[in-house]
Amino acid sequence: MMQNAAEDKGLLLQLSQSAQLPRYIDADAPKLRQVLINLLNNALKFTAEGGVTLRLRAEPLPEDELVEFIFEIEDSGIGIDSKQLSRIFQPFIQLEDSVDQGGTGLGLAIVRQYVELMEGKIEVESELGTGSIFRVTLPVGLANKAEIVQTESAMGDVVKLEPGQTDWRVLIVEDNSDSLLLLKTLLEGVGFEVHAALNGVEAIKLFEEWQPHFIWMNRRMPLMDGLTATKEIRKLPGGKEVKVVALTASAFEKQKVETMEAGLDDFIRKPFHAKDIFECMAKHLGVRYIYEERDAQTTDIPLLEIQPEALAGLPEALLLELEGAIRALDVESTREVIARIAAIDSDLAKALQQRIDELDFSAIGKFWD
Repeated sequence: MMQNAAEDKGLLLQLSQSAQLPRYIDADAPKLRQVLINLLNNALKFTAEGGVTLRLRAEPLPEDELVEFIFEIEDSGIGIDSKQLSRIFQPFIQLEDSVDQGGTGLGLAIVRQYVELMEGKIEVESELGTGSIFRVTLPVGLANKAEIVQTESAMGDVVKLEPGQTDWRVLIVEDNSDSLLLLKTLLEGVGFEVHAALNGVEAIKLFEEWQPHFIWMNRRMPLMDGLTATKEIRKLPGGKEVKVVALTASAFEKQKVETMEAGLDDFIRKPFHAKDIFECMAKHLGVRYIYEERDAQTTDIPLLEIQPEALAGLPEALLLELEGAIRALDVESTREVIARIAAIDSDLAKALQQRIDELDFSAIGKFWD
């Protein structure tokens, strides 16, 4: 995922790891993965020339079966003014030189919170105009291959497309580079042919040239939004047959009605899950998949869906309290608000609590984007 992003910008992405780095460690995999993704993505976003290097090493600790896992991410980007270094881990802070790069300003705040929850520390060295180095140090346990538990694939249960089908062509229309890259990687990884457009104007041109079977259409984009683009595509030869599904961060009924009235076949809310993407395409195209074999002893706790209608139906004061707690990344305050929500809607409270247990503030915060 990161290699593709680097190549798109003409940057060099390098990995350097110590020979003493352990092959298996015992750590919080989801949080560690998110820290790495956020820091690498941030480095690539603010680097125009040169590249980004990820360095990994480990040092022994006095406690048996523990090591200090250290990784550094160095970039040759714009750097950070020394006066602003103390502010970069605060929620919703965008530095003056980074406004044009987009984003909500949550990435580094989440990184710091995850690192601290894993009993680690994060440091940054930077100078304006010469790049930055982010260094994360974590105490982790040592493990061996026999202890590794088979976990669910990042793509859910889908391994690849079942042979003997049409060569499915899928067009992704999305102006957010992170969402575009994630969805493109997901679909190409199982065998779909994928092209991408950054706005509605490009989408119409690609549809005429390529005639995709399926379009993932973002609602809000520059030049031409997704609803307008869909209406125009429906007028073209083959436009009535193509399946168009909206990708939307909207949580409210009015936007859902507008989406369907514009001629789209369905919608999926952001942040999306791989399972939802694959099931939606099977529903509308009849796509067939080959699934990975699951360990019969493995039990998964299903992730409950946050029903936007239920969220929108909360008392306004309670909804504002929830938004404030989420934007502040305040776990305790969020749990207190959820406890009061439980008295009104227990299912909604359980779904919200699952996200907070995983510190997935962004999954809830997107309802206000």
